[in-house]
Amino acid sequence: MKRIFVVLTLFLLIDLSFCKCTWDNCPAYTNDGKVNIHLIAHTHDDMGWLKTADDYFNGFNNDQVKVGVQYIIDSVLNALKRNPSRKFVYAEVGFLTRWLENRPQKDIDDLISLVNNGQLEFVGGGWVQPDE
Repeated sequence: MKRIFVVLTLFLLIDLSFCKCTWDNCPAYTNDGKVNIHLIAHTHDDMGWLKTADDYFNGFNNDQVKVGVQYIIDSVLNALKRNPSRKFVYAEVGFLTRWLENRPQKDIDDLISLVNNGQLEFVGGGWVQPDE
């Protein structure tokens, strides 16, 4: 548990000023005849809707919803590591905390590196997405 607290605290201390495209510093789009659309890669992982948080995380009881959040996190991080131009936002800190509990230090270091590279960003500021 102490390790999780330390990792989450590190995320709070990371300086995000290096991000190339945020609300205040996204490059201006100069063609007034076209709309500039930003597609944000993300996931919406409920911590309790049709299944328990444990069932969602582990991928159990797939008769209603076939999802295993731990596998989503794994595949997203692998895709980001393979392609440095990819970016992803994540909001479910509750699931991320659960994922961090049983990961080797290498995975945690990779996660921190992706945050530092501006490829992975945490949004929402809560344990779950705001609609829950």
